[in-house]
Amino acid sequence: MKTLTRKCLFAAAALAFAGAVNAQQSPESIVVEPDSALYLRTDGLAPYLAARLEEKAMEGLRSLNQYVQRTRMIHQLTLSQILVTREEATFIAAKEEKAHFVAIAKVD
Repeated sequence: MKTLTRKCLFAAAALAFAGAVNAQQSPESIVVEPDSALYLRTDGLAPYLAARLEEKAMEGLRSLNQYVQRTRMIHQLTLSQILVTREEATFIAAKEEKAHFVAIAKVD
């Protein structure tokens, strides 16, 4: 429960900050930006679903949340399953070679 609470707090913080994400990121790269609090983890998901989630993540956390909530009965996903913090992303990237993360866009 602590992890879920922490992720929710990070999600709220991400919505509060303004900024942009590197749109030039290649699918194989792991870019962990120091000013971004949340990342979307898409490895292990179906390619069409990963692409759609990444598209929504580029629009921002609110858009991603709305998509996940709308399709939760279809894909059986929740934000707590696909969001990781910067520290978690760094740790997972060091352990797993095929880990793929997308920074969540910050929206005004």
